[in-house]
Amino acid sequence: MLHLRKITWGLIAAASMFAASSAHAQSSPELPGFYQPFTDVNFENYDLQFFAPRITEEYGSNTISPNYGLFFEYHRLHMNVGRGDTAPGHYDGDKAWGNRVDLGWMSTEDHGWSATVWNLDGPTYVGVNEGKFNSVELNKTWRMEAGHHGGYFEPLVGLRYTKFEDESNPFIKMENNILTGQLGGRLFTRRGQWMLHAEAKALAGHNWGWRGEIVALENAVVAGEFKLGAGYYLTRDIAFDISWNTLYYGTGIVREDNPFAGTGDSQSLLITGVAFGVTVRRPWAASRSAIF
Repeated sequence: MLHLRKITWGLIAAASMFAASSAHAQSSPELPGFYQPFTDVNFENYDLQFFAPRITEEYGSNTISPNYGLFFEYHRLHMNVGRGDTAPGHYDGDKAWGNRVDLGWMSTEDHGWSATVWNLDGPTYVGVNEGKFNSVELNKTWRMEAGHHGGYFEPLVGLRYTKFEDESNPFIKMENNILTGQLGGRLFTRRGQWMLHAEAKALAGHNWGWRGEIVALENAVVAGEFKLGAGYYLTRDIAFDISWNTLYYGTGIVREDNPFAGTGDSQSLLITGVAFGVTVRRPWAASRSAIF
């Protein structure tokens, strides 16, 4: 346990040096906005033609490159939330609907920032699996050079705060306040009018949990997240996107407790399902004349 805590806080410290470094340094003319996300974004070289005809060239041609500048995504979530370890049919899960918003920017020096906020209103299986889930994260991102087949990799490091409330017991609410550092990356490539993408993150941190707002329960938390999806260009800057998303907390989650099982203090949480929505200028594809 002591070794796990050392790894946990080491990861948080590493992520904090990037995500909170604006308190110690300012952006430089050579790398504007490197140390903090609040920086000027050049709109002068962007034509604002969101509905311009889509581009059909492959990555690696002379007229195309990934986008720079601001991007925005909205997805509707239809997820399956796993039940507590001691709940009836604990190997099953129950559906929940939610929303996710991603926004950020990528500079022409191939570094940037991204933020993600998402929530789930559920599940709502009364007395068995009820709850609410909210997550917010801030990441520092980079873009590596194009691979041999035109694929791009964007590593990231950041911080995430998650709040999960297990309301399965109508008399005692379980609350989780989870702070984690995270490391990961996004891989994407274009094939005609399709964009194929995958993203993976490793998380570690600490959970300040509560049972009934009276008993405090603190646990180390280790988790992983994975996305696999595809986007189809409707216009040059707008795409319809669908993906499979999985977030798994392997341990450290406070959930509905069975006093005879004694496992309520540190359980797992699995959230998996489909996200579908629209993407506006996500770093996918644009002509060189339309970047900013």
